[in-house]
Amino acid sequence: MLKRVFALFLVPLTLVVAPLAFGAEAGHDRLDLTSSWVGLASILTFIAAYALVIGEEYTHLPKSKPVILAAGIIWAMIAFVYAQQGYDHIVEESVREFLIEFAELFLFLLAAMTYVNSMSERRVFEGLRSYGGKLFRLDEHMQRFYESARAILLEVPIEFEELKDAVYATLSENGIVDGYVRLLITRGTGTLGLDPHTCSNSQVVIIADNIKLYPQEFYDNGLEIVTASTIRNHPNALNSRVKSLNYLNNIMGKVEGTQAGCVEALMLNHKGDVAECTADNIFIVKDHIIATPSIDAGILAGITRATVIELAKGNGMQVNECTLSRHDIYVADECFLTGTAAEIAPIVKVDDRVIGSGKPGSVTQKLHEEFHALVRS
Repeated sequence: MLKRVFALFLVPLTLVVAPLAFGAEAGHDRLDLTSSWVGLASILTFIAAYALVIGEEYTHLPKSKPVILAAGIIWAMIAFVYAQQGYDHIVEESVREFLIEFAELFLFLLAAMTYVNSMSERRVFEGLRSYGGKLFRLDEHMQRFYESARAILLEVPIEFEELKDAVYATLSENGIVDGYVRLLITRGTGTLGLDPHTCSNSQVVIIADNIKLYPQEFYDNGLEIVTASTIRNHPNALNSRVKSLNYLNNIMGKVEGTQAGCVEALMLNHKGDVAECTADNIFIVKDHIIATPSIDAGILAGITRATVIELAKGNGMQVNECTLSRHDIYVADECFLTGTAAEIAPIVKVDDRVIGSGKPGSVTQKLHEEFHALVRS
């Protein structure tokens, strides 16, 4: 972990400092020793960071690491002489310019290699919420994370319990008590192309941050949403139970929603039935019966969705997981969304149809209250 932090902080810094420090001297007859030492120090720092992390984890060809590292060391030696003997009669102007250009090219190529490799990553992810320093339904989220990775033949390089500890450690390091955790895994780096076997050394990344998906007024007054023309993935193309970063259709659905002035959008499946929203599961209440699309409608098996079903049944409410059409949504008494980030958010209008009274319903409000009591317990 410390090695990664070291590299992530210092590598971008050296990519900026080194070209500036040496490039600033290109038009001078004599080098300024101070700026040259800055350039030299930044290059040596870059080499150290590369040796620790970039060369270990982000270089695909097995022989490229020592070659690139050697090239960096050679350049640093030249730069050292250059800094010590920075006079025209020692280093000709043409040689000086060549060294400057070589330094910039060397750093650019390494940066480009890291960027290209990052573009070849294939990932699954998970989102978790921390309430009062306790991660809600951590085991369920972790189980889904491992299952998503297994489904696409991606091996998680960290054991279950060890990863749980790492997630809590990330929250602690960031001083976050009430917040959001994004957990993701990549296949590692590789060459351009579709073949995942060119990737190696799968990497787990944990991000902790504060989050507030919707303003409080949306929970108080309800959301308005529209139906997107973009549908959810066909289950025979990519099963929606795999929480992957292949979210382009959700993103396009989200774009349609925002273009219509809404923060969310309803998505249908390949049959034309209601599936879910771009980032949340959907529920309706009709005649005191709660209904939500079943898993085979092509939806993500949401952790918050399962929690709401559990709470509703615990209160003696009937919950049906079934096929729903847009007509069912339009004529519902209540409608609400569930998700890790959104929690429970009421819907009061869909495609310009007012849902129920046009205000958050009593069932939605009761479930919202019980959910918040549960996550804080």
